[in-house]
Amino acid sequence: MKLFNDSKSRDYEGRCGNCHELFDDDGDLFCRYCGTRRGEGQFLPYENYMACVYGPPPVDRFHECKKCGFSWTTHRMVDRSAFCPKCGEKL
Repeated sequence: MKLFNDSKSRDYEGRCGNCHELFDDDGDLFCRYCGTRRGEGQFLPYENYMACVYGPPPVDRFHECKKCGFSWTTHRMVDRSAFCPKCGEKL
């Protein structure tokens, strides 16, 4: 059973240049996972794969930035949001 692609990807369309996570919204200026500004980062090749994870169903989680007041909701099994996608402030 093959779980990973053998080739590394360099496609950063809609992705963070540092941690490779997808931006949830085209208007996001910062990565909500590592805080890197959109368009910045090392842009190193990365493993592009999709893993199927069994576990609890996705849950809606509300977030609000204390600095700029921007609010958003995520719908994920595991929410690793750590930065505001609008101003980059650490949550």
